[in-house]
Amino acid sequence: MTDHVDPRKVSAHVGLRLREFRELAGLRVREVDAALNFSSSRLGRIERGENMPRLSTILDLLYFYDVDAVAASKFFTDLLWVDMRLRAVAAA
Repeated sequence: MTDHVDPRKVSAHVGLRLREFRELAGLRVREVDAALNFSSSRLGRIERGENMPRLSTILDLLYFYDVDAVAASKFFTDLLWVDMRLRAVAAA
């Protein structure tokens, strides 16, 4: 049996962290959209947690933002912890 986890909460966490990485890189949403050939609203929806990006999109963003391996590893580790906490709450 799988515990139900609200995907919006996971998406919100991912979006917030990706926004932080973008801001640290000193980039605007429009610049990222143009460089990665995203639609004009795609990154905004991801950063607001409205859409969960595919792994390939997350990796594209991390590479574009020049996120180092340690920070990227922490991003994915934190994501696993968020998911595990949400699953524990859902199971309770």
